[in-house]
Amino acid sequence: MKALIILLSGGLCVCIALSLLPTTVQCLPECHIHRLTGLLCPGCGLTRALRALIQGEWTLSLRNNPLVIPGFIWLGAMCCIKNEKALQHTLWWGIGVTLLFSILRNIPHPVFDILRPLP
Repeated sequence: MKALIILLSGGLCVCIALSLLPTTVQCLPECHIHRLTGLLCPGCGLTRALRALIQGEWTLSLRNNPLVIPGFIWLGAMCCIKNEKALQHTLWWGIGVTLLFSILRNIPHPVFDILRPLP
């Protein structure tokens, strides 16, 4: 329960900060992984996705990072699971999905364009 309260408090702070940031000025740093390697990490587009989600634009949010909404569901499940074996199982599934997502979004094929953030 304590972890859920901390997670919700942190999420609320992030939502407030993102809603107060100006939309026309890019005041957040660029992704260092993308800058150094040219590869998209699983978090690329996450800030824009969260901002769109806060503004109620679900489609735009999913278009910037398709893992944002499932990621929140996964984090909520991680906070609510009491069984340690089930918790480990859920953790490994989340890590596996994230790794697969990272690999697929970096394959240069039109099929995987939907996994890349908007420019």
